[in-house]
Order: sequence, then C-alpha cells, then structure tokens
Amino acid sequence: PNEAIQSYNRALQADESSLEALEALDRLYRMYQQWEPLVDVLGRKAGLVDDMDEVIQLKMQIGELYEDRIDDAFRAITSYKEIVEVEPQHLDSLKALEKLYEKTGQMEEYLDVLEQQLDILGSDDERIAKYQQMAATWEEHFDKVERACECYEKILLIDERHMASFRNLERLYRQERKWEE
Repeated sequence: PNEAIQSYNRALQADESSLEALEALDRLYRMYQQWEPLVDVLGRKAGLVDDMDEVIQLKMQIGELYEDRIDDAFRAITSYKEIVEVEPQHLDSLKALEKLYEKTGQMEEYLDVLEQQLDILGSDDERIAKYQQMAATWEEHFDKVERACECYEKILLIDERHMASFRNLERLYRQERKWEE
C-alpha cells in the first residue's frame, strides 16, 4: 500500500491535475484510514472540478472528516463555512455549523446559523423548534430576556395556540415585570 501511495504521489508531482491519481489516493487513504492526507486529496480534487455540486460534496466530506475522524471542530467549521459562502441555503452545512458552534461555545455564531435556517425550513414545526432554540440561547447564554420574548412571540405568529410559548412569555414577563404586554 505504501508503494502504491508513493507511486500516485509521484504521478501527482508530475501532473498536479491528475484526477486519476487523486481518485486512487482517495481510495487508498480511505482504505487505510489516513484521514489528514485524505483531506488534502479531497481539497485538491475540489480545486480541480468545475461542477459546484461536486465541489460542495467534496467540502462536506472534508468537514465531516475534520469533525468525525480528526476531531478538529475549528477546521470543520472552516470547511462548512466555505460551502455556505457559495451556497448560503445549504441546509446540511448550516446544521453542521449549528452543532459545531454550540459544541465550541460560539453562541453568537450559533444564533446566526439558527436564523439563517429559518429562511430555508419549510414546516412550521421546524421553524418553531428553531425559534425555541434561539429563545433559550438568548435567555440562558446572553441574559437577553427581551430577545427571548421576541422569539416566543414569533412562535405565536406561526401557531397562536402554542402553549409552551405562552407559558414562557408569562414567566419572562413576570420576571421582567412587563404586565402590560
């Protein structure tokens, strides 16, 4: 296996745009679980292909490798952000960023990504769930009760009988003494 890897790397030195050599290295690195070199190969492939969907797929693989195999949340975030820069409504990347921002305690970025997802999500239930996450984050991490209330109020615009939002608003209004609202 090492000889094959060396041979394909020599082929790449001779022709940096050899997709055949990159494909072979992709297979070998996966087979032998050599994740860092695989990330390099996937990045090189992404730089060579013209199809944006394929580039996005390769960058998703890079993000997943950083996240799941290499355990480097910050490089995974960078990879997913590169996708969102070219495809702002790429839901899988946004969901991955949501998880990683929460995991790494980057709560402002976490809120931004939740908000970006609101524009994409189709069902009312999904949008309500995102608003609930946002409300909890505003309240628990930033102590911004007013922003949390805004999220619960938006839920009530979607579903005027959402009892959990009524209860949360009542609790927050009592806490903040906003009886008139």
